[in-house]
Amino acid sequence: MKSWEVLRNAVERVGVKTVAAKLNLSAALVYKWCQEPPSVAVPTASGARNPLDRLGAIIEATADQPLVNWLCARAGGFFVANPHAGPGS
Repeated sequence: MKSWEVLRNAVERVGVKTVAAKLNLSAALVYKWCQEPPSVAVPTASGARNPLDRLGAIIEATADQPLVNWLCARAGGFFVANPHAGPGS
């Protein structure tokens, strides 16, 4: 599932206006986040780069485990890395 689809599903549960108000943003921006962003495959898409994509980029750029742990804790859980599979596993 793409980030914009995950975000769209989450926002639909509470409503765009509620999310926009809690984040002090315009509803139009939240709507844009929930649409497919323009890409080579779909250049006519009207979405915008959303916070999930930005978080993914930050995680990739820093490879910082405490950042991921903090994010998981905010969601009420914790992060457990996938085990590395190797020969004989």
